[in-house]
Amino acid sequence: MLEALRDGTREVHPFRGARGDAAPESYQAPVDTRKWPFAMVLAPLVPIGAGHFYARHGASATILAAGILGCVLGVQMGMPSLFAAAPILVALDFLLSPLAVRRFNAGRVPAEMTQRAWALGAVVAAIAAALLLPRPG
Repeated sequence: MLEALRDGTREVHPFRGARGDAAPESYQAPVDTRKWPFAMVLAPLVPIGAGHFYARHGASATILAAGILGCVLGVQMGMPSLFAAAPILVALDFLLSPLAVRRFNAGRVPAEMTQRAWALGAVVAAIAAALLLPRPG
């Protein structure tokens, strides 16, 4: 065994090849694509903007999450009229996250300011709709 080690020759290993083999192929990362059904499933399961987080639209997802949590906290603090705004925002995340996935897969993710403006408009519209909806009773 010592002679074989000193000699420097080795057997051909099935995964490494012999010494004279060409350099291994360069690594190519797999294509990072998202699937829109996953975004639609995540939106109601984790109702804090998870559909947009999955679609890698972080700025809009963060504002949606803040809006949903703000509505829940508003209800806890004695503003029951905000109760309807959180489900509206979750529904928007559910309905619009497939479009966000499509934009991510196409490489056309909007700028963060555009995402923030859209999400802030959605939060304001949901709160306005919740305040204007007739309350039962």
